[in-house]
Amino acid sequence: MFGRVFLLAKIDEQKENLITMLAGTESQKALSDEQLLEIDKKLLVCSMKELKEKFPNLYDDRNYLPESEEADIQNDFVEKIETQAAGKFEVWYHSEKATQSTKKEYTKEQCKQIELYMGIQTFFQHNKEPDRGILFLNISPEELLETKHREKLELYLSTVNHKEDESQAIQLAILPEVEMKYAKTIVRERFPGTEQKQETITQAQVMALNSILAHHKIMLCYQYETGERTSPEAFAAQGKQRYKRESVGYEKGEYPEYMCCCYPNLSSKRKNLYIGAAFVMAGMLASQNPEGMETLLPKELYPYAKTTREEMKREKYGCCLASETGEKGWAAIRHMILFSARTLAYQQGKYLTAEEVLKDFKEREK
Repeated sequence: MFGRVFLLAKIDEQKENLITMLAGTESQKALSDEQLLEIDKKLLVCSMKELKEKFPNLYDDRNYLPESEEADIQNDFVEKIETQAAGKFEVWYHSEKATQSTKKEYTKEQCKQIELYMGIQTFFQHNKEPDRGILFLNISPEELLETKHREKLELYLSTVNHKEDESQAIQLAILPEVEMKYAKTIVRERFPGTEQKQETITQAQVMALNSILAHHKIMLCYQYETGERTSPEAFAAQGKQRYKRESVGYEKGEYPEYMCCCYPNLSSKRKNLYIGAAFVMAGMLASQNPEGMETLLPKELYPYAKTTREEMKREKYGCCLASETGEKGWAAIRHMILFSARTLAYQQGKYLTAEEVLKDFKEREK
């Protein structure tokens, strides 16, 4: 068994969220079983079917997709395989048909909604403990960190993570759309015709969340804002240094062992829309998959630069999804590989693995 996962994002502002459901609890030192069951009833999602039942407004196929794609909604990935004779491996890529069917432009809000949907779907595809599910806080990190809201979050976590019955305990948190400082004033290409800056989560907010979650032994799986700069193609060409540079503050923070930098964000069949690396990683960790395991996501094979290969050989950093690993037989593998599953805690010349940190939780369950 494994602890639950919760999602630090606003899904549907018309629905209740964790904070509104805890109204009037200011005098309580712990929540009752009845209160916890009511929260689960409204906010816990254990399957895609349940997602559509509890949060039907998250993703409306008819509004967001051309009619030709509706029948293929469960296949968000690539359609075609090309055999490369010289390298003895297969390249997965988007077919011409798929590219043509996704030319429709989306608003910023629609892009965020679709990416959340695809991320959640990918989590469930990799998670082998569906009964644990995802608890949707359904509130933005910025709102959650307000003092009055933060106290309610602490009340909830101090109840579920510090009781004998650990069936409702939280062990992993997914945080999408963390800002990259280099892109702070840049409008992303996937929102043509808009001058608005993409909403992201600041470093200060991430560190504040880490401080709260680490106190309850919850690992924060975060990903940087989606776009070409955090894509597999960019990683192949530029390596992990951009991610390391952006994460220096977190690494020097108080609880780096409870933070996982997840990268790169993966491509989807929908043009300019991405599958968040944190959703993949959380699904893999929830299923207790160690480094080197094959994901269910098609290999995105771009030529790795010499410096990228050297970096990967020299050091494993963060939670990295790779198509090329350098290990024997890697070329024959048809899917992306969980190349590394490391926290930001650097000890004895290497980064501590997520598995080493999470084993404390597993030991408590025995």
